[in-house]
Amino acid sequence: MNYEEIKTTEEYKECLKRFSTIFHAKVGTIEGDEANKLAVIIKAYEDRNFVFDIPNSIEAAKYRMEQESK
Repeated sequence: MNYEEIKTTEEYKECLKRFSTIFHAKVGTIEGDEANKLAVIIKAYEDRNFVFDIPNSIEAAKYRMEQESK
């Protein structure tokens, strides 16, 4: 598996699966180093593909008031 960059959804799923398997690996081991690399490239992929707009405080307050009135 290429640990430079995740380019597809399938690669992302494979990386998540592998990461969940080695998540608790000890630091300084081969699997621990692999987990660290996977964490970095998974985060980079998620930052590029799962962007969430954060509402400004006024919009958040309006939404909250609308929810309260229902």
